[in-house]
Order: sequence, then C-alpha cells, then structure tokens
Amino acid sequence: MPNPLDILDLAAQWGVRLARVRRSQARTDTSGMTRPPRDPDERAFLGERNGLGPFHEVPRQVEPEDICEPEWAAWYRLSPLERWLASEQLWSDYLALGGTLATEPDTQSPFFDAHAPSGGTAHGRAGVRLIRRGGV
Repeated sequence: MPNPLDILDLAAQWGVRLARVRRSQARTDTSGMTRPPRDPDERAFLGERNGLGPFHEVPRQVEPEDICEPEWAAWYRLSPLERWLASEQLWSDYLALGGTLATEPDTQSPFFDAHAPSGGTAHGRAGVRLIRRGGV
C-alpha cells in the first residue's frame, strides 16, 4: 500500500504551484486586453469573488472620426452594399471624365521593354477591345 500524502506535503506542493502562478502573472502583459465597461452589479459580484480579470475597461468604442478625416468616416459608416453602389458611381464618373481601364506599363518590372510596340486602342478612345473593323 502506497504511503498516503502527508498534509505538509500537500501544503508544500500547493506553495510551489502558487509561486509558479504568481511568476506567470508577473510576466503577463495586460496592456492590450480591453473590454467594454461592466455593469455595476456585475462588477460588484465579480469583485467579491476576485474575478474581474486582467482587463482594462474602455469607456467607449473608438469612433472613425477619432482616427480619420470626416469624409473617410462617412465612407466607413456606409454598409457594404452602399459602398458597392458608391464605387459603381465613382467608376462611371471616372470613365465619363475620360479615364481608361487600360493598364499602364510597369517600368519597374524586369520584363519591361520601353521599345516594345504599344497595344493602344485602334480608335484612340478608351475601350476594352476592337469589335469590328468594317462596316455593317
């Protein structure tokens, strides 16, 4: 029959474990752990039980206006569908003002050849491809 553990052995093991936990807690950086403010009743309940945790309570969320210009903040507040529709409108305005969807040469590429013939549009205007050369 194995020897039962003496209460002094258990106390010594518990002391070793508690020392390890305290060393671990001393190494833990809690500066990045945030959460919204707790309800006062919840805070009191957890405070009585030492269960508040290593969190920094942040009084409010970061608003887009805190980190960017108002125009960008308005963009961020749009829903994904509203952003999609606004992007469509921006692209149509860009093309109406003479913009093109043709790619520009990448002069930083090792395959760039400045003397290669350009494949511009046949009619000189913005377009994707030439559909028909002759009349109907």
